[in-house]
Amino acid sequence: MEEDAGRSAWEQAQGRLSDEGLAWYREQLNPAFERDHPAEFAALKASVDRALAASGQSLSQEPDGRSIPQQEHDRRYGITYENNAPQLPSDLSNAVQHEAEYQPSDPHEIAAQLANIGRSYRDDYAAAARLLQQTGSKADASKLSAQTLANLAIFSDHLARHATGRPQ
Repeated sequence: MEEDAGRSAWEQAQGRLSDEGLAWYREQLNPAFERDHPAEFAALKASVDRALAASGQSLSQEPDGRSIPQQEHDRRYGITYENNAPQLPSDLSNAVQHEAEYQPSDPHEIAAQLANIGRSYRDDYAAAARLLQQTGSKADASKLSAQTLANLAIFSDHLARHATGRPQ
């Protein structure tokens, strides 16, 4: 029980249940334990259900393959991963999805807009296309506005800085 209290205190401090904690709970909440110790099972299940509701997790979640140092580094840089691919921030992802539905923008007009703020269309387009491919997006960079291209290029630079110091 002392080990459980230590695990619980650490998880509370983190604001989420660790992958190891979730695996332990999956092992404990089994039919044999429920059959042999119904009161303890009910208490543990209620506690786990409250913790999962508070953290937004579930017992059926796939375990995160990243190490604890990697998770912390990613959190500090604001980078999220899904299926081992970095994800765009939600506002940038929404902009890409919204703009990808429209007709392609005039590249000359976009290039002029980017030049007005001291950016290169060719560089921003290349960085945006590379980032969209890296994140698994099917969006076409040629359909995006100057603002979204610039934001994708800036996020691509941020992701590159993040990768240089990411623990293995």
